[in-house]
Amino acid sequence: MSPTPGGSGIGEIGALSIFDNFIGADFLGIFAILWRIVTQYLSAIIGGILFLMLIIKDAFKR
Repeated sequence: MSPTPGGSGIGEIGALSIFDNFIGADFLGIFAILWRIVTQYLSAIIGGILFLMLIIKDAFKR
């Protein structure tokens, strides 16, 4: 585990301990990666796309 800001590592460990009962030990690493993608990167990508759309929309207004 690499240290990350905002305590997301603690959140991942908590999620892994909760989902350990439902997901086999072989898939916990994949689950941790998917968890990080969904909770952090997906929202950043969607926010970036929406931000670009607002900038383009504002540029065409002028």
